Amino acid sequence: MDSNLSELPAEKDVLIYKRFAHLGENQHMVERSERINLANILYLEPVSQFPEDSIYGVCPPQVDRDSREVFESHVMTGRGHVRALCREDMLMYREYVKNRYM
Repeated sequence: MDSNLSELPAEKDVLIYKRFAHLGENQHMVERSERINLANILYLEPVSQFPEDSIYGVCPPQVDRDSREVFESHVMTGRGHVRALCREDMLMYREYVKNRYM
């Protein structure tokens, strides 16, 4: 389909555009036919699941030893302290390279 961009669009295309623009303008409008009782829909939840939290301090969550070690390993790697790869990591990396590049 060859079209010259300097020409006016066809009437059919203008109508489609106007309908599309109208939908976009009105997509967030909601017709309110009755009053809404906010007590029926308003449900407040605490901001934090940790009981001792406040604007002054936060209690860290309890985590198991393995999770803490993984986190500390990531932090150390980010600081440039790279640990030697264990056998399992080497095998996983070799499998990745084999699948990716060979």
